[in-house]
Amino acid sequence: MDLLDAVVLSMLLSVPRARRVLQPRRSDGDDVRQESLPSPDGLLARMHASRDALQPELEEATRQASRLLRLAANRGLTPLVFDTPGYPAVLAAIPDPPPVLWCRGTTRVLGSPAVAIVGSRAGSRYALEVAAQLGSELAGRGVTVVSGLARGVDASAHRGALDVGGQPVAVLGCGVDVV
Repeated sequence: MDLLDAVVLSMLLSVPRARRVLQPRRSDGDDVRQESLPSPDGLLARMHASRDALQPELEEATRQASRLLRLAANRGLTPLVFDTPGYPAVLAAIPDPPPVLWCRGTTRVLGSPAVAIVGSRAGSRYALEVAAQLGSELAGRGVTVVSGLARGVDASAHRGALDVGGQPVAVLGCGVDVV
């Protein structure tokens, strides 16, 4: 899958009409269910097969994707495309993997053993201390600490990992260029 196609596909999946074309409903008698999404490669094949039905959405997504790729390059972001070297195998194995991961920093840790540490943004002093200690001890043993990088417990776990030279990973619910 080429980078532009992967970014276009990601954008189309956020457009309700395009998603309905790419992920049709299945009827089993009276039961109408949403099918699970096929792999990103399967979605790409559906996207190409549906070019006529998705013409306006494809044109807009292609314009936006081209703009996004230029911005990403200017901001030092690294896109990792599904089914290419560097894309995390554990993420590729889930039922609905993202076609593109946007990364900032070192991507080689994405294939390392990892433990997620998440918790309250308003954690108690004890929770913050435990998260920092866990982050430090795990990173000291070569385990990557993963969190959403929110304030509180997540940030404490990252600080603990960083204190011993670890390289924690933050999985953000927004773009990596959004603070």
